[in-house]
Amino acid sequence: MAADCNDGNECTTETCSAGKCVFSTVAAGSMCAAGVCNGTASMEKCVACADTASGVTQDSGCSSAKPLCDVSGGTPTCYECLSGADCAADSLSCTVETCTNHVCSHVATDSVCGPTGDVCKVNKCDLATAGPTGCKQVDISTTKVVIGTSSAQGNGGFEQITGTGTDISAVGWADVGTFTMIYNCTPSGSGCTGSNGKTTTGAGGQDYLAWLGGTSTASIGGVDHLISLPLGTVKLQVLADTNFQTKSTATTNKDLFEVRLLNSAKVQQGAALFAASNVNAQTGMARAWTANGINVTVDVSAYASAHPAEDSYISLWASVDATLITDFFIDNVRVTATVCQ
Repeated sequence: MAADCNDGNECTTETCSAGKCVFSTVAAGSMCAAGVCNGTASMEKCVACADTASGVTQDSGCSSAKPLCDVSGGTPTCYECLSGADCAADSLSCTVETCTNHVCSHVATDSVCGPTGDVCKVNKCDLATAGPTGCKQVDISTTKVVIGTSSAQGNGGFEQITGTGTDISAVGWADVGTFTMIYNCTPSGSGCTGSNGKTTTGAGGQDYLAWLGGTSTASIGGVDHLISLPLGTVKLQVLADTNFQTKSTATTNKDLFEVRLLNSAKVQQGAALFAASNVNAQTGMARAWTANGINVTVDVSAYASAHPAEDSYISLWASVDATLITDFFIDNVRVTATVCQ
């Protein structure tokens, strides 16, 4: 009789066949006193849960909140997830479903958003952003002073000087050519008198300025300032006050002024950041200063990325011919880098 074969295991069935007991394994997931049967032949027992369904379908003994039975650890346990594939996707395509410690989460992943084509404006996965992607373009640009007007910022105002008399230099600036380039043109004093008349520093200036050109002798001259472009520099903005004076604005008069970017060997990189000539200068008695007469923003990303943190130079450069005189007065030089990293 089957009753004679009872092994006391509720996850087996017993029969008596030809005078012998036959034990069969109860199907996995069948109810038992402590949960469900594991359905494992020769190791039949009642456990908390059994892996009875494929994919994320709820296993026997588990709840909808924790539908998956993990039998790998020796003690079958119900969990929310076993891998990221078990986690339902949310409404944002820029999140990655992740299973950490058997709990699902939606991790914002910027790389899913893809590039924007602008290193200063990157796509970020913003969980608070409504919409099907969740991707939001974010401006990551910052600005850093390369040369400022104060002595602490590189002496762009030319006020910190060395030397006396006609041999004056501005700290941080190196003269180019044979002529002195820094002059005391203080508004309270005699100013600076050239062939185009008397000049003093502008309303925002103090005592000293850079004076390029000013001679009928064909020459090249200027001042250079050592700089180091911050890592991630993409643009340079150059600002300066100007007072350009000339005896002639004719194009036959070849008096030129440029702001240049030089490499560590003082070789010009690309076209001038700013260019002007006697054609852009004032004649007669109209010798007023122009605030931010130099105001340019130039893409220097190719150079900056190829020469990270290397010595470079900002050069104020002038070339004049042997004809009618042009004076290029410059003050309050400011150079700012746009940085994106």
